[in-house]
Amino acid sequence: MKNLISQPVNFQQTQQGAVLVVALVILTVLTILGVSAMQGSTLEGKISSNYRLEQLIVQAGEAALLEGERLVEATNIKDLASDTCLNGFCTSRKTDTNYSASIGADCSDATHLEERWALPNGCTGNLDVWNSSTRSIEYTSSNLALTANVKARYIIEYLGVTPIAPTHTSYADCTATPTCPEMYRITTLASDLSDRGRIMLQTTYQK
Repeated sequence: MKNLISQPVNFQQTQQGAVLVVALVILTVLTILGVSAMQGSTLEGKISSNYRLEQLIVQAGEAALLEGERLVEATNIKDLASDTCLNGFCTSRKTDTNYSASIGADCSDATHLEERWALPNGCTGNLDVWNSSTRSIEYTSSNLALTANVKARYIIEYLGVTPIAPTHTSYADCTATPTCPEMYRITTLASDLSDRGRIMLQTTYQK
């Protein structure tokens, strides 16, 4: 009868292989967690940057409105306003000499009139005030955070005069003394330097 001699099993090699697999799995998980954390941090940074830029755009728009109001108070814009918005001083669309002819006109018609502040839309009757340095006023600021990141332009429209009761009961009475208050509309368009974000603000000012 033969004697059976059992051979010892090398468990050390088997265990070393299992440790390698577990280590790779753990390393993969840690890598995924690290990448996710970096992506989340990058996203939060972009959100914060965009929010800051948005606030700067709003600040530039509001500052441009205030600058326009000071200009109205200090300047006789009524005599400077024109249908072509020369130097950013515009007549109201309804006081435009071509307004009557534009009523009911199609957008492709040469007599079609847009509001002065309307963004360019291809209509031949629309004045592109925002992309013309001679038809709008550039807002300038000593605030480096604004000038380095955003821009703003504005126009001032003369809307005419408004009667004040009981002194004046109609527009015809506005030729009497005292004269009726002049009304102006100031519109500003502010954006970042690449025009990715825009804001348009308007205010009506009585002088």
